[in-house]
Amino acid sequence: MWSWRIFCSCLIVICMHLRVEMAMKESVEMDNTLSNGLAYGGILNNLVSLPADDTDIEAVAKFAADYALKRHPQSMPLNEQSEITPWQILEPKKLKLHFTQDGKNLFIYEEVSQGPGGLQVQNRQAILGITYTFTLSWPSQPESYNHRFTINKDREKQLHVYSHTFSKRTSASDSKENCIDQSESCSSEAAKTLDQSEGKVTLDSQSECKDGSSHNVWTETQGEKAEVGSNRLETDEIIGRFTTYNIWNFNGKSKGEFDKKFYPPREAHMGKLLVGSNSDIIGLQEVRYDYQYSSLCGPAQVSHFADHLKGYQFIYQPANTFWRGHLGRSEEGLALFSKYHILSHDYIMLSRNTSDEEDSHQRICLHAEIDHPALGVVHVFVSHLSLSAVARERSVVEIWRYMQRFPGQAILLGDLNSEPHEAPMKFLRGEIELLGHRTEGLVDAWKVFHSEPRPNVPGTYKGDEPRDLGLTYNSLEEHMSKRIDFVYVRLTDDFKLLEASLVDDGVRGDKAASDHIGVAAVIAPISQSSGKR
Repeated sequence: MWSWRIFCSCLIVICMHLRVEMAMKESVEMDNTLSNGLAYGGILNNLVSLPADDTDIEAVAKFAADYALKRHPQSMPLNEQSEITPWQILEPKKLKLHFTQDGKNLFIYEEVSQGPGGLQVQNRQAILGITYTFTLSWPSQPESYNHRFTINKDREKQLHVYSHTFSKRTSASDSKENCIDQSESCSSEAAKTLDQSEGKVTLDSQSECKDGSSHNVWTETQGEKAEVGSNRLETDEIIGRFTTYNIWNFNGKSKGEFDKKFYPPREAHMGKLLVGSNSDIIGLQEVRYDYQYSSLCGPAQVSHFADHLKGYQFIYQPANTFWRGHLGRSEEGLALFSKYHILSHDYIMLSRNTSDEEDSHQRICLHAEIDHPALGVVHVFVSHLSLSAVARERSVVEIWRYMQRFPGQAILLGDLNSEPHEAPMKFLRGEIELLGHRTEGLVDAWKVFHSEPRPNVPGTYKGDEPRDLGLTYNSLEEHMSKRIDFVYVRLTDDFKLLEASLVDDGVRGDKAASDHIGVAAVIAPISQSSGKR
């Protein structure tokens, strides 16, 4: 009798577990379906190509060309008067930032105004700005560079550079299809105002991962890649240094608090640390655009760090949008900075389960193909994983499948929100299988050179006993508590890891640069691995 009761109880538990798994699977599958209509979290995918006579893109291109001249003057073709020679605009595209709360429909808000007869209420579409992507090219200049830009225009018509990369021009990238010749059309007409009257949403076709998954991929370079090796800078460097760092967005002395006397020195502190790290490639997490800081320090954090990391190319990709009212917005995402030419870049949206409260924010994985003078072509991935343990297990599998599409050297940088003993990190190290997949050849750079630090949990340390080296969070406290920031590498036989270290000056508490500390790894060709810089 008791055996039968135990059997029935176990059967009930198994059935309940299966029902939960099926419900979660259905929810995740639904979210993947919805993500096909999203450019990223909270923004509908209505990316469209622009016609050759679009005056908006001409004004934005002029802004971009001036920006490139100021930041990388050696890369710009100039005439005898030191003016930029006429350019062509290749593959111009525009994404209206149509905000959505349900992942499918444009959000409508009520606008209340005082009219002749009293208060008037109107329904308005939530259009938060416009993002443009395009390439500036000089086909008449055989040794010129193609400059690729992502430029954002906010509701007040201010322009912000989200991404600027460039590489040597090749004939394959000089297609005149859908291009604007600036020598023939150089109107200086101001960009058009944001039109709230347009209600039709046009969904752009989605690219699909080669492994068959349905993640949205917005590839801004559209296959326009430079010849490998043709655009490497003259350098004596024989090693590559890669760094990951969570910058804690605009937060002040405590989470969610902004202190105008606190953030600027914290940003300067972070900038000094990153410059001092002498990194070739830097992956940043929790990078924000937030309109409410426009008058104080500028809303785009990627610009703050571009000012510190002079000479670097950079990419910023929002992952999630927060509603801040119809005149402003807040976005959080990832950024990548590179000393060397970024040949192409794209990203995938990681799956999300909206029934999981800890998986409420959209997460992405950013990818860049970089031509490094010592390492050749390197694929760099940056991510910031969910607070949900279940979501992190899905995400690492999705990231691994994404990485497999790109053979050769690969680096994964990120705040992965998992500790080394947890399943996602065991999976990345190839120790366990998840969802029918197992990694191969992926190495946790820190563990190659250091023992695993003990997390700061009760009973592990006595009083002020020094905490083990390698813990990366939380530097706002007196003692660090856990290791959740990682550099993973996948190397071919010709390359090896030289070292792994922390990007840290030891400052803790209110004066810390961020709530995380950075992690760096150094890679070199085996034939030159004794080299130092």
